[in-house]
Amino acid sequence: MISKSIVSQALHLELTDQVPGIFGSKVGGVPYLPDDAEIPCDAEGNPLQMLAQINCTELSALPEFPQEGLLQFWIGQDESYGLFKDGGARVIYYSETDSSVTEDAVRARLAALPKQKITEISELGDVVGEMLSEEHGGMRA
Repeated sequence: MISKSIVSQALHLELTDQVPGIFGSKVGGVPYLPDDAEIPCDAEGNPLQMLAQINCTELSALPEFPQEGLLQFWIGQDESYGLFKDGGARVIYYSETDSSVTEDAVRARLAALPKQKITEISELGDVVGEMLSEEHGGMRA
C-alpha cells in the first residue's frame, strides 16, 4: 500500500472590531483602489464589491505567496454574490501600493456609483464571521 502524506500550510485569521485603513487586511470595508484603477465590474457593467483584502506583508508564514502588495477578492452585489454572473467575481493583486491614495478619495469614487449599486459588505462580513465562528461548528477566523 502506498501512502502519501500531504502537508498544507495555513494562516490563522482572526476577525476583530478594529477598523483597518485602506492598506490593511480586512473583510469588507473601503478597499485600496489606485487613482488609475477601474472599479471592478461584472460582464454587464455592474460594480463588484470587495469581499476581502489581504496585506501580503502579513503572509510571512506562507512563503509561496507574495510577501508585499495587496490581494483583493471582489464579488457581485446580486443575491448570489456574482456566483451565476459572467465576471461576477474577481481576484486582484497589486504588487505595489501608492501611499498617496486616501480613504476619502476612494470613498468619493465609490459614492459616484449609481446609488442602487452600492452595498456595504459589513452585513456579509457579519455572516462570514458567524459561519466561521466556533459556535456554529465552523473554523475560527
